[in-house]
Amino acid sequence: MENTAVSMMREYAATQYDKLLTQYGDFQIDDEYMDNIIADECVPQSIRNAVANDAGEAIWGLHPFIASEHVTYSVLAEMIQRLDAITKWCDDGNEFDYYCEFDANTGAVRYEGGNDDWHTDEDGNLVYESE
Repeated sequence: MENTAVSMMREYAATQYDKLLTQYGDFQIDDEYMDNIIADECVPQSIRNAVANDAGEAIWGLHPFIASEHVTYSVLAEMIQRLDAITKWCDDGNEFDYYCEFDANTGAVRYEGGNDDWHTDEDGNLVYESE
């Protein structure tokens, strides 16, 4: 039986993920990229394989990983850190898409591409600079 702390983490992660998928809509968040940048980066291949084998089919989205007991405390904690960072980014009115990435030092989302006039400043704010 799973301990209470991990169960609570699973519930919280599912809530954050559902919020991102339902509250912000297609124009603010690229859900496929969000799934990829979290699952591909946080969940080791061996765990992804085990979850897919348990399901007996390809895995779409994060719910199968969040719910799986194959996903350990440390992996779940990293997933939550990323979900929280994306939620904060979107709560601040930003769009999360494939031009976004996670800052290696802070874990915050930053904008790294697309229109060169937009970038993330040292405080983590998305700013526009034109000549």
